[in-house]
Amino acid sequence: MIKLFARAKNALFLTGLLVCFYTATANGQNIVFTNTRIDVDSVASWATSVTFGADSVVIGQNGSLQIETKSVAFTGPFMILSGGQLQIRTHNSQLTKSADTLSFSNNLVQTDLILYNNNASGPALEWKILDHFPKWIKISDGSEIVALGDSSLVTVSIDTLFIPKAGYYKDLLRIRSNLGEDSVAVHMMYSKKFAKIESPFKIGYGDKSTDYRLISVPGLLDDTSLKALLEDDLGEYDDKKWRVFGTDGQKNDTEYPLVSNLKRGDAVWILVKDSDKKVDVDNITISGDTLYDVSMDNQGWNLVGNPFNEVLSLNQNTVEMIGTNGTHFLTNEELWEYENGGWSLTGTMRPWRGYAVAAETIGDVLRFRPYNTNTAKAAQKPEWRIQIIATTEQAQDSANFAGIFKDARIENDPYDRFEPPAIGDYISVNFPHHDWPTYLKKYSAEYQSTEQDGWVWEIGIETNTAQKATLAFAGFETVPAEYRITLLDPSSQLRYDLRSMPSQTIATFGKGRTKRFKLLVGTDDYIAGTIGDDEALPETFMLHQNYPNPFNPVTTIRFDLPEERAVSLKIIDMLGREVANLIENTIFSAGRHSYIWDARNAIGERVSSGVYFYVLRAGDFRMHKKMVLLQ
Repeated sequence: MIKLFARAKNALFLTGLLVCFYTATANGQNIVFTNTRIDVDSVASWATSVTFGADSVVIGQNGSLQIETKSVAFTGPFMILSGGQLQIRTHNSQLTKSADTLSFSNNLVQTDLILYNNNASGPALEWKILDHFPKWIKISDGSEIVALGDSSLVTVSIDTLFIPKAGYYKDLLRIRSNLGEDSVAVHMMYSKKFAKIESPFKIGYGDKSTDYRLISVPGLLDDTSLKALLEDDLGEYDDKKWRVFGTDGQKNDTEYPLVSNLKRGDAVWILVKDSDKKVDVDNITISGDTLYDVSMDNQGWNLVGNPFNEVLSLNQNTVEMIGTNGTHFLTNEELWEYENGGWSLTGTMRPWRGYAVAAETIGDVLRFRPYNTNTAKAAQKPEWRIQIIATTEQAQDSANFAGIFKDARIENDPYDRFEPPAIGDYISVNFPHHDWPTYLKKYSAEYQSTEQDGWVWEIGIETNTAQKATLAFAGFETVPAEYRITLLDPSSQLRYDLRSMPSQTIATFGKGRTKRFKLLVGTDDYIAGTIGDDEALPETFMLHQNYPNPFNPVTTIRFDLPEERAVSLKIIDMLGREVANLIENTIFSAGRHSYIWDARNAIGERVSSGVYFYVLRAGDFRMHKKMVLLQ
């Protein structure tokens, strides 16, 4: 017998013994179960709320109750006998899972997925795994009721018999619960033994500084020695024919054979004179892992390679730096690639190629997640920034930026980037900060705060070959038009208006010595207040002493003109013979000027060491000074 009592509008109270099939349709109703035993199939659909009252409610071993509701409350004894079933779908349920991703390889073919019932109140929850997958995925029982605060274990396994070939597979494990549908990504990498694999690009390019390359191997080698990897293709080691070396993270290189192995995820420098050489590898296994850790051996710069035979995009959060000071996904402002004589920032890691990345502490870990499909958060853009590019005959350095972020700090912050290591015949533009509490002291990018009237950046130019260099500036379109952009050479006090002359020829010092400049951005008043008023014209003709002197092999010659004149500038030797005609009867405006001589004669040959004279003519004005070339 069934008793239904209407106690209030839109409410149903169910009491008594249910012994026959019963369907209660209660859309939009509040349902109360009290002093009830259910031994049959019962349904209550789309109830607004369901309450199990103070008196006991029992679901017998032949009974089942299915309820779909917005909320459920229990106030009294409740019991489900063995065989009885309660299925409640409620919008308040919280079914969480232990992982969003399950990864397998041919070395790992089984794992567990844990489902938790985190409901704050209410009954047990039901979940069901929908088995809509290819044969290579197997799961344990696909449905279970999870009690309040309890968990359920699901075993997911891979049957490699049903994998047709080596490669990467993925699918979604779909879970239906009271909360609705959820999913877990399933990844499978089944590896294959390759008899031989060849580098997809030439290892050998030539014996110039621009021909250095960083290389790695994307897989598991039976023999990780560089001897086994290289000598069968390049011949017995001879540093006149090919050179291999590593780095200690700071300045010191480790030459082959002291650097003797190429572990998975590592990279080494190589220079091969024969430009047609490639490297092929016997007995390499393309990795079956779906996650791999590479430990950082150095504080500072580490040479790393892509351990997977897949192109990795940093925009998909595929590489993670795990360190003592926190964890973050690597961005395209942190990964450096070397090519054609210079470093550039990159957001892509290609197989077989090497890269440089800075680690704060020895033992930090670079974690590779090659099959991650998440999209990285868009990088915050600066208010504005200026790019600085230095170029010589042998090298270039172009990824250098001085700019403004609203929340940048006075000292180092996440926007500042370290200057990559020098290699070969190099030129380096950097912002030196020996006062900052960081393990590396030179930066390729320095950003300052907007809360200033103007800004000054100290710039260092370093090269190991003294010569003329071109220093160019770009990105002025992002800088507010009311700001002047000035370059100051403190050694000569020459100042350049970069908006009108964005490219300058400079003389470098060589031997690792630093040529210093200041970059100033601000209003006219700020520039004048910081470095003084440089608008006044010279009052007299003047030829200044060259700098540096003695020199090898580049020096700067400066002269002042109080008015516009035709200018000639020549180099003569101790016997009065003309060595080079640098400027021939050319009109120069009034002001301060400079010319760089690189110790070459009229036909472009280097001159020998000795004493030389430089002679300036400007109208009726004539003056000469002595300089010394030491080689």
